Amino acid sequence: INRRNSLAHILADLGECTIGSIRPHEIAAFINKIHAARPQTAKRVLIEIKDCFNEALIYGWLLRNPALGVKIPAVRVQRQRLTIDQWWEILGYSIEHMPPWVQRMLALALITGQRRGDLVKMRFSDVWDDHLHIEQAKTGTRIALPLALRMDAIDLTLQDVIEDCRNYTTGSEFLLRKHDGCQLGDASLSARFEIAREGALAPVEHPPSLHECRSLSERLYRKQ
Repeated sequence: INRRNSLAHILADLGECTIGSIRPHEIAAFINKIHAARPQTAKRVLIEIKDCFNEALIYGWLLRNPALGVKIPAVRVQRQRLTIDQWWEILGYSIEHMPPWVQRMLALALITGQRRGDLVKMRFSDVWDDHLHIEQAKTGTRIALPLALRMDAIDLTLQDVIEDCRNYTTGSEFLLRKHDGCQLGDASLSARFEIAREGALAPVEHPPSLHECRSLSERLYRKQ
């Protein structure tokens, strides 16, 4: 899905140009235009367009890749914090309009407070001795969350959330999985969160990302 979307952006803006006529400044302007509205999308599109020109080099259509020196603007954006009310709205939208793993992802992200890279790795075999055992991908830290862990704001325990992940589709290895039981990718979690957020909430300049579920989780537990 992400690759198709990236190619659609490229074709919409540069599709009428002959490949040898495209210059670096045109690519930079194109990427900057996307970046102003959707920075993550701009990164994916730039990766895709570099790959396209690399293929053209292989076939001898170009002497150099005009996208090679183009960079994403180094702008640090302060995203809005996600609130529990917004989380509920996003959850409601995902239940109505999204694949069944999305609503489970939202609950799992909130109650565990883990990063997306850790969410996609969670397996039912990681549950033993009344705990969910996690080795965090970013830090290598090993933690064990008790199944009795409760988040009052959503009136659920970790045990409740894990059990809800068992039978929503085929396959039983991963807590979050595609309709065919296969593992999800990190980018899929972020992309689906963005779609649900945009469907549920009014547009804002710097909308909260999936990572903000981690911050919200910490704030809710502190308050609790």
